[in-house]
Amino acid sequence: MPQRCRNGRASGAWIRGFCLVLSAACLSPGAAQTTSETTTTATTTTATTATATTTTATTATDGTEVIVEAVDTGPRTEDCCQVPQFGNENIAPELYECKGICEAMVPYTTTQSCALNQTCTYAMASYNTAYELALNRLSESRVCSTTQRVCFDGVTCLGGACREPPNDMSVACELTLRRAMCAYHFPRCIFDQLIISHEVCMELCDEVVAFCNFTIDEVVRVPKCVGRNFGCTGAAARLGACDAVLLTSLCAVLATLLAGRV
Repeated sequence: MPQRCRNGRASGAWIRGFCLVLSAACLSPGAAQTTSETTTTATTTTATTATATTTTATTATDGTEVIVEAVDTGPRTEDCCQVPQFGNENIAPELYECKGICEAMVPYTTTQSCALNQTCTYAMASYNTAYELALNRLSESRVCSTTQRVCFDGVTCLGGACREPPNDMSVACELTLRRAMCAYHFPRCIFDQLIISHEVCMELCDEVVAFCNFTIDEVVRVPKCVGRNFGCTGAAARLGACDAVLLTSLCAVLATLLAGRV
């Protein structure tokens, strides 16, 4: 389990925690960045009629993670295509960490609800690996003080300055990691026989690079980033009444003000 607070920065950890809670509260339940278009790909399970299948759990091509798929043998069902119920610490303690990371990011239906324990095990392994990699990359990167984007060549830091390394985990990077890992492991479905796509939307994949300085494919076994923003899963990609850029900018200002008092 990655250590979330580093170098004794209690104030920074408090601000990051506040912003993460605020962001989760602002997530719109219907904001999953997916579409209902039945785009057929090599990894997409589609249905052309309302007659199809009983959902079954099968193993991914890498021989590890349980992926819920469907076979065309029966009427349309919604037994597995449900919004995941992670329970609470007393009812399902083994899902507690996964609940904290993915519950707000997966407000949509997914057939992985029928394999929640296994899915959460792999999702948390991916997230923890990604978190550690992000810490390492950001510690060597220049990061914009306002947008929290990595200052790659040609990237303009609007209204701020590029902070020289080392830099710690940012709110924007951590939120993006949560969205990316949850979208990767919890593909959205319409019903048991119709999964929109097992692939992750291009916009979300690009945001991982922009805020964390690595690609999703560096931490997962099966590459799933796709060069489109339709017929794919992007987790809770939008904030309802809150604006993501405004939120991260506010957190950056809070951090600066509080740092001046410590």
